[in-house]
Amino acid sequence: MTICGEDTVSSRNYLVLLKKQYSEKGYEVKDLTAEELLSFTLSEAQSPSLFFEKRVIFCDSVSKHIKKNSNLLSELKKIEKSALLNLINWEKESAWELRFPKVGTVKEFKPSQTIFKLADSLFPTNKRIFLANLESFMNETNEHFVFSMINKLVRNLLIIKTGEMPTRMQAWQAGKLRRQAAFWKLENLLLFYGALYKIDVGIKTSSIPYSIKESLAILACHFL
Repeated sequence: MTICGEDTVSSRNYLVLLKKQYSEKGYEVKDLTAEELLSFTLSEAQSPSLFFEKRVIFCDSVSKHIKKNSNLLSELKKIEKSALLNLINWEKESAWELRFPKVGTVKEFKPSQTIFKLADSLFPTNKRIFLANLESFMNETNEHFVFSMINKLVRNLLIIKTGEMPTRMQAWQAGKLRRQAAFWKLENLLLFYGALYKIDVGIKTSSIPYSIKESLAILACHFL
């Protein structure tokens, strides 16, 4: 199974839930990197264990390693057919962005449509609507996800503003971003992005005096 989607908070929570469920069912739970997965041969994976009959392997971001090593895809397909071994792979991308053919089932966690309304309202002269959307959508359980989405949006707006195209973006998405970027001056976008970076550092170092929601509201009042 591959767990993916832009709503990384929900997908990670689901991953934690799966680990708990497999453990309760008597599976041996192993966490492996993509490199370790290659060296962990199928015969080794299916060999009897003193305490466990079945195993489940959890790994992250296998997608980006597929192009570098073609053997990895064949190993994934072998594991898919195994009766004694399950593989759960977590990816931060959307399902359409994955770089490998479908192996097993894919469970995608898509953001709520409300967050797109919030993202779409991030432009100068639209402060009141952005703040209203921020108030109605953002809460303690999704604040990190919202911040990462806003951060990604501003980064993409900057790329569009400089005449480039964000990687792996569909044409309709680029057109939408161009219309939104037209509201911004490049210098203000750069300052906004720099302020987001400072907030990110403050979050990671626990040195920021405001919540994420309050920080975004302050930025909106200043830039929008």
